[in-house]
Amino acid sequence: KIFAISKTSQKRVKKYYDRDSLVIYPGVEIKKFKTGKYGDYILSVARLVSTKRVDVLAKSMSYVKDKKVKLYIVGDGNEKEKIKEIAEKNSNIKLISYVSDEELMDLYSNCLATAYIPLNEDFGFVPVEAGTSGKATIGVDEGGLRETIVDRKTGFLIKKVTPQNIAKKIDYFINNKNLAKKMGKNAKEYVKKFDWEIILKQFDNNLREVIKKIR
Repeated sequence: KIFAISKTSQKRVKKYYDRDSLVIYPGVEIKKFKTGKYGDYILSVARLVSTKRVDVLAKSMSYVKDKKVKLYIVGDGNEKEKIKEIAEKNSNIKLISYVSDEELMDLYSNCLATAYIPLNEDFGFVPVEAGTSGKATIGVDEGGLRETIVDRKTGFLIKKVTPQNIAKKIDYFINNKNLAKKMGKNAKEYVKKFDWEIILKQFDNNLREVIKKIR
């Protein structure tokens, strides 16, 4: 029996292996996260590699109208210097390499929203972790993010990823803080199904069925 981490992965298993699979999503420990203030920064949490498109996100800050709002980039990777160069040209970008789990939870807790635009990713934890913190996510209409973000309800799914289009969504949240809060609350409710306690029960029940067949 094959367990897939998303419907996106399930389709790939069928396409490349011609096998059926069961979707069991990865989980998060919802109890660890909290909702704080809706601050004056957008949070990016991702490895600094080309497939995460953090460079495109960083470039979007040149087009954001309210320069008081910052982009906090948490992560490291082989594109760090490239993104650092972009950050040096934009005072509204703060590049943070490493943070502890507690520091990361605080960053999630107090951001206005998160932004995560990976290339056709299988799942992606950021929208789920953001949701547990009561925050919406600006995402991309590709891959597993279609399963972790409900467009215009828990965040936005951008069809054409450009710095300008990302900036429009950031500006939208800046100018509509109450809507950012509302979407964040919707996200908090939506991601409850990703709680580890629920996920582990699903996995355990299905694993028991497999063991019975083997015996």
